[in-house]
Amino acid sequence: MPLSKKNYEKLASILGNRTIKSKGQVINAISKYLKEDNPRFDRDRFVVAIAKHNTYYLDQKTPLGNVVPLGKTVIIGGKRFRV
Repeated sequence: MPLSKKNYEKLASILGNRTIKSKGQVINAISKYLKEDNPRFDRDRFVVAIAKHNTYYLDQKTPLGNVVPLGKTVIIGGKRFRV
């Protein structure tokens, strides 16, 4: 299903928000929006999907703090993920 104008406007407002200073805050803001849009949205899977496109996985508890190299298994919310 294609994104609507409302979706694009909300994403633009998140990305343009001057109070958001870090990548972790962007991830949290987008995750919150996606959860509001779809109650079945799984933030943990989203974070792991982001990690697969980066050199390092950034831990969920401190999104820009604890770094785990790719290829490791991490546990988020009691679920195991290989990144």
